[in-house]
Amino acid sequence: MTRKQLQIGACVLAVVSGLVLSGCYQERQGPVAQPPPPPEEGGVVTAQTAPPPPPPEAVVVSPGPQYIWIRGAWEWQGRWVWISGRWVVPPRPWAVWVRGHWGRRYGGWVWVPGHWRY
Repeated sequence: MTRKQLQIGACVLAVVSGLVLSGCYQERQGPVAQPPPPPEEGGVVTAQTAPPPPPPEAVVVSPGPQYIWIRGAWEWQGRWVWISGRWVVPPRPWAVWVRGHWGRRYGGWVWVPGHWRY
């Protein structure tokens, strides 16, 4: 093999390794640090249409062992906007984050915010 072929092979291996390893991380349920921002003060976030199915989401490498992955979610901003997932540090070891969700109510779809369970 020539030096150029080895360099190309090394580059291809690095790219493929990155792609393969990025698929090795899966979402973990459990405690998380900061919940998504609440709706506007005193307001209830509602939409007239159901949120789309969640898109495929790449889970990037964790910044450290104490971090927990929070899945992304749809947010209504006059139209559906995807808010990507993120890694966060739990505030307490025993705190559990209960994920927010969109529920069908009041003639539309209502955001039920996530909350901490202690």
